[in-house]
Amino acid sequence: MDFCRTFDGKTANLLIADVDFIRDAFIKQFDKTIDRRPFLLGGDMDHGLFSVTGDHWRHSRQSLSPAFTSGKLKKVRKIQWLLEKLLKFVIFFCSLQGQGLPNI
Repeated sequence: MDFCRTFDGKTANLLIADVDFIRDAFIKQFDKTIDRRPFLLGGDMDHGLFSVTGDHWRHSRQSLSPAFTSGKLKKVRKIQWLLEKLLKFVIFFCSLQGQGLPNI
């Protein structure tokens, strides 16, 4: 397993670069990785999935899991690809018309 240890003040951190281990820890055994160092962003973001711990995290993770199935993520990727093509066409069309870039 590829990893290294760093320190944030007196707090030791373990940086892991083993894809199989990360997949196992965060997908297959997510219910065992409930308490991590807080990732605070301020305001309402401090109540998000990256900041909550314990049972609140477990409940949030279980609620969100069905939204991120591989089939749904593939659909989102296809929509993203189509939107990229549309945006490129709009930019190209505006340049042919002698207009600047659209204000999106």
